[in-house]
Amino acid sequence: VVTSAAFEHATHCVDQLIDWFGIPDRSHADLRQLQGAGMANDYFDFDLYYDDRGLKCTAHSNYLSAIQRPSFEVYGTKGCFIKVQKDQQERDLKHFYLPVGHDDFGLDAPEQYGLLRCYDDEGAFHEERVPTVRSSYARWYDALYRTVVEGSPQLVKPEEPGEPEEPASDDSLTFSNGVIEKIVAISMREVPGVLGMKGSWFNRFQSTFGVDDATKGVTVEVTPENSVKVNISVLIEYGAYAPQVFEDTKRVVVERILSMTGLSVAGVNLRIEDVLTAEEYERYRARREAEARARRGVDERQKETAQKGEE
Repeated sequence: VVTSAAFEHATHCVDQLIDWFGIPDRSHADLRQLQGAGMANDYFDFDLYYDDRGLKCTAHSNYLSAIQRPSFEVYGTKGCFIKVQKDQQERDLKHFYLPVGHDDFGLDAPEQYGLLRCYDDEGAFHEERVPTVRSSYARWYDALYRTVVEGSPQLVKPEEPGEPEEPASDDSLTFSNGVIEKIVAISMREVPGVLGMKGSWFNRFQSTFGVDDATKGVTVEVTPENSVKVNISVLIEYGAYAPQVFEDTKRVVVERILSMTGLSVAGVNLRIEDVLTAEEYERYRARREAEARARRGVDERQKETAQKGEE
């Protein structure tokens, strides 16, 4: 059935998961017609498996559920993040509350924020509301107008988030955001005074799941003019002069991105997340490495147990 939840709704959910985690190793789908045979699919469950990372991601919807399920859930061994409400833009538009003349259009109220509950490295429990990142549908349509009318580069390339099924007939060179983020993250090792990178709450969840994220602490945005804006969060050594760290960061990042991709850098934003002595950072790194080894050991034992069960 073309006009179904699977075709019109699930495609967006699955696309978002693939954009975050990449093409899965395998997948499973469950589609149902809860209103009876011959009716549109009104239930879907798409499971994406990332075997090497021990991850399972699910896109699910049930149009006949009496109670709304959370719109977004992440669970790990050290915590969880749950957001019940959907994008505020949807609700605003359905009530004809339009962007023009409303500065708070699409903006979540504090009670709509997602809830993060987790244990830190010392075992202490934390619970906090995570402010929702504000988004804008209008940005996509503005970019579409510039592409069609002014000939600007596409905001979303045809090959995103994965590789195209068929090679394009014309030669082209493009970079995923992950590639540029990795270039920036590695280049930060050259900056004096920078001890390490500091990730967001989402990076902390990735670490909890056993995902080694080489781009932790770095996000990039490719502008319609095909230049790059870079956001970096770092830990610096006690005694380092922050303005000099910032200047060195700009120089190294611009040089590495230009020399490896040919892209220009429109801006570099550096956020100092913490100041540590060298000794404090070594203890922090040693603890994180020990935790990573322990997680790998648990994963290996689970795989061995599963293999013995199959035999």
